[in-house]
Amino acid sequence: YAARDTRQLQTGFLVGAGMVSFITFLFGVCGLLLKANDMRQNGACPPEGTPIYVPAFTFFEVLDMPDTTQFTRALVFLLAVCTIASCADSFQTAITSVVRRELSRHDFSWQKTLLIG
Repeated sequence: YAARDTRQLQTGFLVGAGMVSFITFLFGVCGLLLKANDMRQNGACPPEGTPIYVPAFTFFEVLDMPDTTQFTRALVFLLAVCTIASCADSFQTAITSVVRRELSRHDFSWQKTLLIG
């Protein structure tokens, strides 16, 4: 609704879809590489590493790698915070939407609606 015409809307959609696809691909490749690194460490030299029991934590193996720079550690931390903030924001929006929808179904006065919501 913010685009001037159909061409701008299509361009924005393609750029957004491309960016999301690239970031998803990047996270997928990093996850695969880090899981392979974990398997190599634990398969060949068991004392060197600890196995990853939760696959979602594979990305954080970057923090334990000996050659990881401070910039890479800060980038991982920033991406984790952004992901968590985005999920929390989406959850809050969903809860607000559900509450608003339920309150609109009932014929409450504005005072009751304000008190409940």
